[in-house]
Amino acid sequence: MLNSLIEKHAAALKTWVNTVGPGEDLEAEGEAYDAFVGAEYAFVVHQCADPAEVQQKLSYVAQCPTLADAIQIDLHSEFMTSIRLAPAPGGSSKLAQAVESWRRAEDQYRNAVTLDPANDRDALWHAKNDAESVLIEKPCRTLADIRQKIEIALDSDSVFEGLASATYSADTEERVLRVFLRSILEAAR
Repeated sequence: MLNSLIEKHAAALKTWVNTVGPGEDLEAEGEAYDAFVGAEYAFVVHQCADPAEVQQKLSYVAQCPTLADAIQIDLHSEFMTSIRLAPAPGGSSKLAQAVESWRRAEDQYRNAVTLDPANDRDALWHAKNDAESVLIEKPCRTLADIRQKIEIALDSDSVFEGLASATYSADTEERVLRVFLRSILEAAR
């Protein structure tokens, strides 16, 4: 099923791109565009059944910048839900440490905001942001790691928003979502 969705998406993208000549802008309208959007949505919402499908889906997204951008801008929640697998026992201790550090920093920041709205919380915000970056980059080693990272992304507004809209300041072309997806792919290698 996933292979078919990938083939349909690739074909629909090619057909849509071929509707314009050299130097012309793509139009977000028309029959070819509608077919492309339908194929894109079908691929994004397809629920992965196993780790192999998650890997295949992530690999295709990593190869297709148009799709990665659409997920980052419009379909982030749907995509994250589609790669969420059933619970698997046992996670890696390195990811567990990153999750614990992030939770501590997040709690400290939120408590400071709640207790004293006038307090300067820049140091706490930076600590929270740094811990979140480590969490996002930390490679997954097991299915439990993948599940935990995806659940955090779905449950935490700040992590979700970071994945949906942020770029790393060191490399403005490197979107945080791509870093996150690569970290998930590590478990399949």
